[in-house]
Amino acid sequence: MLPEDLTPSKIRGNPKLLLHNGAASTPNSPFDGRYGTILDGQDSIIVTPNSSFMPRLPIAYIDQYPHFACIHRVAPEGNRALRPLFHGLTHYDFVECDDMAIVKGVGRLRPSTFLRLQSACQAVIDSVGGVNGSNTMLSGLRSHVSLIELLLGRLHALPMSFARVCLTVAETQRVTRELHAFVEYMTIYKPLMEAPESNAPSMPIDDMLVGAFSNDATVVQRFFKVGIPVWRMVAMKDLLGICINNLSEFTTPPFVEEPCPLRLPTVFVGSSEVPQDSRLHYALDALG
Repeated sequence: MLPEDLTPSKIRGNPKLLLHNGAASTPNSPFDGRYGTILDGQDSIIVTPNSSFMPRLPIAYIDQYPHFACIHRVAPEGNRALRPLFHGLTHYDFVECDDMAIVKGVGRLRPSTFLRLQSACQAVIDSVGGVNGSNTMLSGLRSHVSLIELLLGRLHALPMSFARVCLTVAETQRVTRELHAFVEYMTIYKPLMEAPESNAPSMPIDDMLVGAFSNDATVVQRFFKVGIPVWRMVAMKDLLGICINNLSEFTTPPFVEEPCPLRLPTVFVGSSEVPQDSRLHYALDALG
């Protein structure tokens, strides 16, 4: 039970009451809050023991894909080889095939840009050899490698519009960054998580990782231990004894990716013999 002055209504009226157990000079435990934020319309708060910001939409932890939390938002510091996996394209990176062609605006990625992207992808592919796992896991890795090679082959050989080139490059970057996260999870983070020596943090927090939201105590402890950003929800009625050092607002990180510029026309899917589909088809035709 909360003391009378820590009821949800009073906390909403004075959020600083969340700091009643704050102790900035004391190292956080996995279940304390370096930062805390009140959820709108709910008698709950979001806390993080290690991250320096509160993302508006934290990614949920997925048991089958724990490595998603290890995806880098920006290029890893000191790893210049991977920078092409995090850069968007400009029109400088696009070269039209033939200025005299009937169909305008079709071309390929500039050779120098393609080579940098290919080199970054190859560096990640080469790192796969250091992963030990089950046949199912290794099969998944090979599928990622095959997809990366397919996308690179398309960029190298297939003329496309600038928008399509941007989309294909973005997909190549996404798949490669996901593969890189998996390799790091299996070779760096997972062994440290399972090390029995201590539950104290063994790595500094890396706020450039996507991180994850989870209310699973084991996940919170493991991510806290290896420096992966983690957030969890706490009901206000359970706040007694939880140390929260700072209040925070939901923020949008400065490294959010820009939306893809590709815009595709609406495609009608349905049967003209079904009245509802027929009306939809007519409406789409009328809209042009």
